[in-house]
Amino acid sequence: ALALILIIGGPFLFGFVFGAQWTEAGHYARILAVPIALQFVVTPLTVLLPALGRIRGLSLWQALYFAAVLGYSLLPNTSSMGYLTGLAVVESLCMLGLLAFILRAVHHHDRDLRPDDAAPTAG
Repeated sequence: ALALILIIGGPFLFGFVFGAQWTEAGHYARILAVPIALQFVVTPLTVLLPALGRIRGLSLWQALYFAAVLGYSLLPNTSSMGYLTGLAVVESLCMLGLLAFILRAVHHHDRDLRPDDAAPTAG
């Protein structure tokens, strides 16, 4: 909900609360609202991965995440808004990839817990 508020009214809210000179910060908050919200949702779920025996996958994701952010940071950028927009896309894609990995790991774990014949026996 907070991300949606920042996306819709970030510049106005920052300008209204902190003064006109903070309107640009509201634009930055608008751009970064989605990846930060995704981090708040996905990061707490990562504690499941070691318990499911997926430490290697988590470590690989962390290395790829670092490489993606570093690689993007090395690209030439013409404006701070353009850089932040691209960074928000990279961060969001990485977080969505981690979420998909977590959900897949949980699904496989749950599937492995079910007996072969899940149909209840009569009688």
